[in-house]
Amino acid sequence: MQPFSIRHGKALVEQHIRVTMKDRLRQRLWQTVQKYNESYRYQPDPSDNWCSQTSVTEQTEIKLRRLLGFSELKSRAAEDAVGLEGYFMKGYPSCALEVIEQFTEELSTLGEHGYGKIRAANFQVEVSEAMIDFECPWRLSGWTVLSDRR
Repeated sequence: MQPFSIRHGKALVEQHIRVTMKDRLRQRLWQTVQKYNESYRYQPDPSDNWCSQTSVTEQTEIKLRRLLGFSELKSRAAEDAVGLEGYFMKGYPSCALEVIEQFTEELSTLGEHGYGKIRAANFQVEVSEAMIDFECPWRLSGWTVLSDRR
């Protein structure tokens, strides 16, 4: 999936889409990301018994860096908007939406028997509830952020 800022880049620059987010909403959403974050082991090379430890947030940052073409995840919004948390908390509001989308996708791949998809669906509900509570016109639907403006 393309990150939010790439999918809507022109509309964001031309201000056809305006993403705003209250600080308290951003804080609640980051706490929700932390609540759903999980560490797990994976085997990078199936022919080798060696395993690595990672987390959903770590994989989210790695994937976003690659998709956005960054050597380090950094927003132009603030000098200290670096790394996943800085990008989310101090970057443009669209940065937070990108993290939420990518985190949901990474979360959905966890475990067996649909475990990750269930966790991702629960995360999606909590994100959308937070956005409703803080009167934010965006919702998470099918791992993608959409506007509920009519």
